[in-house]
Amino acid sequence: MTTSVKGPAEVQQLELPKDSVSLTLGDKSGLSYCGARQFSIVSTGHEKFLSYSPSETQLTMLSNNDNDIGTVTVTIESYLVDYPDVKETFIFTAVI
Repeated sequence: MTTSVKGPAEVQQLELPKDSVSLTLGDKSGLSYCGARQFSIVSTGHEKFLSYSPSETQLTMLSNNDNDIGTVTVTIESYLVDYPDVKETFIFTAVI
């Protein structure tokens, strides 16, 4: 995924990964069997213009600073809180 931002904030709602067991059993939400999920930004170099709100599972990008102009690769991991080794990695490019 590539996204660009300079000016108004760009907000991306992140969707928690679903497990196959609770998609077919229980409440069929895809979220009930393996426990809580969490996101973590594991890359660096984006601290001035990228923020993550765990309570809203939203990623927000905002910069009005010409010094931030450039390209940054952002890496986000989604993992199971009770089993942090079970994770999925998402990589995207932010262009400012």
